[in-house]
Amino acid sequence: MTANTDGSNVKQLLDDGIAKAQPRWSPAGDKIVYQIAGQKTKDPKIHANLVIVTATGVQLSTIPVFASEPDGTVIAGMRFVESSGWFGNDAVFAEGSANPYIGEYRKIDIHSGLVLQYYEGTSFATCESQAKVAYELRTRYKSNDPAARLGYELDVNGTAIYSNQPPPGVQEFGIGDLHWFAGCTHLVFIENSDAIDTLVILSGATVEAKIPFPASVQWPLKFDPIGISLMIRSSSGGALFYGTTNHMLRPAPDILQQLQQRENAEAQVMKTLGGQSPDWYRPSR
Repeated sequence: MTANTDGSNVKQLLDDGIAKAQPRWSPAGDKIVYQIAGQKTKDPKIHANLVIVTATGVQLSTIPVFASEPDGTVIAGMRFVESSGWFGNDAVFAEGSANPYIGEYRKIDIHSGLVLQYYEGTSFATCESQAKVAYELRTRYKSNDPAARLGYELDVNGTAIYSNQPPPGVQEFGIGDLHWFAGCTHLVFIENSDAIDTLVILSGATVEAKIPFPASVQWPLKFDPIGISLMIRSSSGGALFYGTTNHMLRPAPDILQQLQQRENAEAQVMKTLGGQSPDWYRPSR
């Protein structure tokens, strides 16, 4: 189903009796991808199928995410599809864990169904409108040097843009909560260690800011892009605002109230429509 953001103009696009998940608008707003089950009873085995339809429900293609070759040879990598969506307007992605320590990300052409690129790592964050994926790669997968085993590297589309090693004496080191903002020119993440958590902002491959994260902020966190700035919400109900002009964190109760009002309005629309798993289309700027 589709509808206007106020709940009007409701249209039924499909009713084929097949369970669907993760509907996602394309960046241009002219297509939708959603996920349906694959099949594991015969070769080639399929983790899931990604179905592409127009904004009016006309089916364009069905893209299998393969688990095996036609002869039954297992394709190393993801064990199941955990998330999927768009990678620009002409490709989609599917990603899932290969084991508890690393995952696989596939970029797939929507016209041919061919896998265009594989990436291995964790914490995948996709900028759909700019066709970018950022992810963490632990250095222990790239080096046999014991001194580098706890470090990490941050890649975008297969190119390293940032790396770091743990300070002396630190045992746990990595990143979490990786997100794009500011039109996908900036990346934000939390550099986790057993000493201190640090908010890191990257502008391209340049470190724009490194800010010790307040101990009062409780996980899990929610990140909300606000224009070229960013709101970080704590599970305790508080929020911090990061501006790309002054590179500082500050409380922003007024902006938080506006976000909550919008979310409450969207929740009311979905309640009225009786829907679930909405994807609110917001054109990229």
